Amino acid sequence: MLYGTNASHEAETAHGYAGSLLNDPNKFSDAYEVLGVIYAKLGRLDQAIQVTQRLALLDADHVMAHANLS
Repeated sequence: MLYGTNASHEAETAHGYAGSLLNDPNKFSDAYEVLGVIYAKLGRLDQAIQVTQRLALLDADHVMAHANLS
């Protein structure tokens, strides 16, 4: 879904996911994962790591959070 799209669309998508997380940060574990991937693809690695670490803290069993941090 995210692959093959342009950076402008990915940035817009990231903005939407970030808004969802602000509304209820404990409810949207999948949004954290996608947001981390989008930030990484945009070269915003510090933000990607921060978001993915937050996901790992909120859901210690989230396999992709740990995989994406490795």
